[in-house]
Amino acid sequence: MNAQEAQLHYPLADTLPPAGRCIVIAPGVKWIRMGLPFALDHINLWLLRDEVDGRAGWSIVDCCLRRNWRVCRCCA
Repeated sequence: MNAQEAQLHYPLADTLPPAGRCIVIAPGVKWIRMGLPFALDHINLWLLRDEVDGRAGWSIVDCCLRRNWRVCRCCA
């Protein structure tokens, strides 16, 4: 572990969302760990409480693999 890793704090410790379920992180924020059937065995998705055109709902956020948002097709 390097010095920066040692400074990380994980408030949920080793807690993971159960399969097909989510964990409430904060009011209006939920975490889903979605299983995948190949080497990359899961992705983390974030649900954010939202309202569009007066209708309440949830927006799903997938942070993707790339760091340059301009070339990430999922955000284009």
